[in-house]
Amino acid sequence: MSSDFVGLSERDIMKIQRELGPGALQQVKENPYILSRMFPLKVVDGVAAKLKVQQRGNIHRGVAIAEYELDKQLNDGHCYVHTHTLVAKACGDCKLLPTAFGPEQLGLHGTIVVEGKHAMLATIYEAEVLVASKIRELVEVGGLPEITIALGESATALDLDQRVAVTHMISTSVSVVTGPPGV
Repeated sequence: MSSDFVGLSERDIMKIQRELGPGALQQVKENPYILSRMFPLKVVDGVAAKLKVQQRGNIHRGVAIAEYELDKQLNDGHCYVHTHTLVAKACGDCKLLPTAFGPEQLGLHGTIVVEGKHAMLATIYEAEVLVASKIRELVEVGGLPEITIALGESATALDLDQRVAVTHMISTSVSVVTGPPGV
C-alpha cells in the first residue's frame, strides 16, 4: 500500500496491513467498511467517498454500524442482539429503507452470524461452538471425567454438588453461576 492511499497516514496503512494481511489494499478498495472495526466511522466514510463506493456503500456501512453495535453490546456483557435491533440501528443511521437492508445483509462481511432472530459477532459464535463441542466430547466418552481445578501448588477435585451443577449446566439452555469459587 502506498503512503498516499486515500489520505490515510502511513501508520494507519501499517495497521490495516497488520489486521487484514496480504491483499489489504484490494480488500479495502472492494469494501472500505471492513475498516470500521479499526477506525471511527467518520474516517471510514471518508475512505469510501474517496474510493467512490457510495452507491453500494450504504449497505456495507449498515453492516459496519451493526458490527459496532454488537461490539458495544459485548462490552456491556451481551453476547447476542436481536436482529431487528441491529437492522433498525443500521437503517436509522444510514437512512436505508428496511426493504433495502434486513437481517440477511448482516452477515455480508462474514463478521456477524445470524441464528434465527439473533445475531452475534462471528468470533463469539465460533468460540461458543468450540466450547460446546468440547463439552459434548466429554459427555460422549462416558460422562464428565474427574475435573480438577488448580489452586496454586495444590489441586482440588470437584465435590459431588459441583459435579451435579456442571452436569446440569451442560444439559440446559441457560445456566447462571453465582457465588465465590469453590462454593
